[in-house]
Amino acid sequence: MAAQPLRGEEARRWQQALLAAQQSRPQEALELFKTVLGDKKDPGLFQQAGAHLVRGGGQDQAEALYLWGRQVLKKPEAFADKLAEIYQSQARYDMAVAEWTRLLPQQVELVRARLLEIGLNAGFDKAVAWSQSRLRSAGDPGRSILVDLYLGSRNYRKAREIFFELRDVAYLRRGWERLSASGLPPAQRMEILEYYLARCGWSDVEAMVELGDYFAEERRWNKALEVFDRLSRQDRWRAALGRARLHLKQGDQEKALEQLELAAGWGGADTNRWTARLLQAQARIAAGQEDLAANSLRAMALDSTVKADYRQMASFARAELFLMQGALDSALAAYRGTIGLGYEGDVSNDALLRILLISEQRGDRIEDLKKYGQGLRLKARGDFRGALDIFSQIARSSPRTWLGDQSLLEAAAIW
Repeated sequence: MAAQPLRGEEARRWQQALLAAQQSRPQEALELFKTVLGDKKDPGLFQQAGAHLVRGGGQDQAEALYLWGRQVLKKPEAFADKLAEIYQSQARYDMAVAEWTRLLPQQVELVRARLLEIGLNAGFDKAVAWSQSRLRSAGDPGRSILVDLYLGSRNYRKAREIFFELRDVAYLRRGWERLSASGLPPAQRMEILEYYLARCGWSDVEAMVELGDYFAEERRWNKALEVFDRLSRQDRWRAALGRARLHLKQGDQEKALEQLELAAGWGGADTNRWTARLLQAQARIAAGQEDLAANSLRAMALDSTVKADYRQMASFARAELFLMQGALDSALAAYRGTIGLGYEGDVSNDALLRILLISEQRGDRIEDLKKYGQGLRLKARGDFRGALDIFSQIARSSPRTWLGDQSLLEAAAIW
């Protein structure tokens, strides 16, 4: 904020005030500043004076200056950010909250960041108690912040309640993202997602993909197909990929392959085509066409025109196929090749864990290790009962071992 230029006697008194502030005489500086500011009524000069007082160690005097400035300017909201910074630095958090919330709705993200910081320092329950009435009265911007504060306090019930009071689509999307990342049970996350989609007119492609995949995972086939039908009006490729994943979960590899072959003729984004190639390989493995799947995955992993992370996924899937077949040396080489395509990310971490698992367990537990691969193979083919039997056997025969623990995890995932 630009300040008015000072001349003559005003400039002299201002320089005296600056000198007093620099020499740690804040009360004297305050009185001198007031002799100038009372006549000028210039917000920019008030902010300059306050900053000089704070730098000279006069936070109390800066507070007094800003509060007096509100009276002089007849603007009760003036200098809210400056007062809030002073109060927060002094751990007077309740007063800081009162000032920060004055900045709504214009400075939502600044207020959000500061209130979350206060929650971390003073406790989120206290931050909620100090702010909730002001945040509610600020409409969707304030309620959006309140959702974050309740999540910080792990009060998921109240966070959901406030979310359902939101109306603005942008704040609903943010709320859905925050609640989805908070560890809510899947059913509650999807309730929130459905509400958001209904409010945004089913216009969010990524949200529809997530909801359709969730319904497919829960074996609510008709609900999943309804979502993918809606999605096809906006993005037929993503809808086709969703239907293919659904058919794979149903154990209908033929329908999955038909859907993917149909989509292959549409052109479109490379990422969709690469995803389709990975799904085709998955469907072929499920259908027992392992040689076709292996050749496709190898070609994709070696294709320099394919983005590195998709090449890495293809390489990992090929390594998993070798493990399913009991070809442990080939599996190790493929897992190492996966890491060679990129050292960071979940796929590299999974490949490294597989390398360690095979290397450590292939000695006296090589038969169980091969059985583990057989379990993965049955799971990939949709024979979940057979896979569960194998993983349960390994867990019993190799208790308190890495392989036994991994088998328990696989069994739990099937259940």
